[in-house]
Amino acid sequence: MQEWDSATQQAGEGMDPLARLMAEYRALKNSRRILGKYSFIDKKVYIVTENMLELLPKMKLTGNWQTETVDAILAHELTHANDDFRFGTGKYYAALQDNEQALAYRAVTEGNAVYTASEICRRLGYQDRSLQLAATHEPEDPNGLLASGNYPEELLMYFQYSYGERFMRRLYEEGGVELAAKAFLQAPQYTSQIYRPEQYLSPVPVLPDMDTLLLQTDNFLPEGTWERETFSASELMIRLGFSRLGNGSTERYLQSYLTGRTRLFSSSTDDGSDPRRMLVTAFYYLDPVNAADFLDGEEQLMLAQWSDIAVRENSAFQKVRRLEPAIGTRCIWSEANYHDDAGVVTNDQQIFLQCGNLVFEVAMFNMNLTDNDIISLLKLLAA
Repeated sequence: MQEWDSATQQAGEGMDPLARLMAEYRALKNSRRILGKYSFIDKKVYIVTENMLELLPKMKLTGNWQTETVDAILAHELTHANDDFRFGTGKYYAALQDNEQALAYRAVTEGNAVYTASEICRRLGYQDRSLQLAATHEPEDPNGLLASGNYPEELLMYFQYSYGERFMRRLYEEGGVELAAKAFLQAPQYTSQIYRPEQYLSPVPVLPDMDTLLLQTDNFLPEGTWERETFSASELMIRLGFSRLGNGSTERYLQSYLTGRTRLFSSSTDDGSDPRRMLVTAFYYLDPVNAADFLDGEEQLMLAQWSDIAVRENSAFQKVRRLEPAIGTRCIWSEANYHDDAGVVTNDQQIFLQCGNLVFEVAMFNMNLTDNDIISLLKLLAA
């Protein structure tokens, strides 16, 4: 297909021969799972009959599935064509960087196509082949349409098709075609809005400009070579995401597309001590009461952790404190110095700062910020 040729050509530019070969192999492998395609290049709709004859029988569809499935795929791809004509989706998506905003927009385009095809199936009296195909993207389903053995890829596709459809269905139910069109004209900025449409529908901003804010935390980093990394996390997944830091796994980028945006600063030291790390996370809640409840839970967890540290054997020095400076809505702040299981002296500082609907968490290891530094950091976050 022309799009596959174009994609592999672009992917191969500047690559060494082996990397280009791998890119072509991945593109070819992915193309074998495509049942239909609207091309942003030549503005044509393709039905890939070879793939259809190979894949659809494996899905064990019943009834008049051949005709109904082909009609559903045509409706899906023609929806892409209509959206491209009305909103310029191809041009807009091409202008986006490969980031969270692009993922959210892709979920809008695929979700609208799944929803529209689903409605057409319903009006024609068909079984809902559109949603059946979307459901086959469920990750780690060996019989699924995308059973590639690549869990992050399957998770990404499930997000685009299934959660995208739920998002667009909510918009159609709330405000009809006008509200659905808004998703293209004023596209979601965060993948959290796809998971939780009420965040998109709320007039309250979802998050501040975290990239600009977190860049300013450079002022609190000691001199040295620092690595910076940004990824998404959520209230529920932040502990899992935190435990995976440093593993070099790309899965953490795909495990969650929800509320938080986190930047990690890490540095290896030359004296054999533990590396210094600084983790800043923002959580957004529609209701400030929920933010306060989150803070209550984290405070209890924090105090329990520090109590465990205080009785730890072979700990040369412990300092446990709880301060509430008059910054933001509420703040809890603690610090502990102890010997870890390997006998290495560790400085552990944690901050939870609530500012209305937002909660900031700052976790620092071996940073040894002074009280004045921490107060300045809190003021920066609250600003």
